Amino acid sequence: MRSIGKVVAEAVSEGEADGDIDVINTVVVDVTTTKKGNALNEAVTILTRHGWNISTDNRPTQVTLDFANLPNAHLAMHPFDAAYFENNPQVMERVKRSLAKPETLVSVQAFASG
Repeated sequence: MRSIGKVVAEAVSEGEADGDIDVINTVVVDVTTTKKGNALNEAVTILTRHGWNISTDNRPTQVTLDFANLPNAHLAMHPFDAAYFENNPQVMERVKRSLAKPETLVSVQAFASG
């Protein structure tokens, strides 16, 4: 997942579902792209080249992917939205310091099931 660009911020969150503790790692990545609004498409292209398979495609808002060699590994990607991180000032500060353009950023959530 880090192959899609430069990681500018990271966050870890935990939640409970069906009695299990889920850990979700979220990274904000600056995807090198020259086309405005194309960061999500570019990230998906790179990951599919690395063996990830699209499981749900709701572009332009979100794409989820699975990895064939790790059947419990999943990614959910969407264009960066500052509102999603409003309760995480560390992430917002790192994004601000990166000087990345918002349209080149994607948010990637990595999680495992089962």
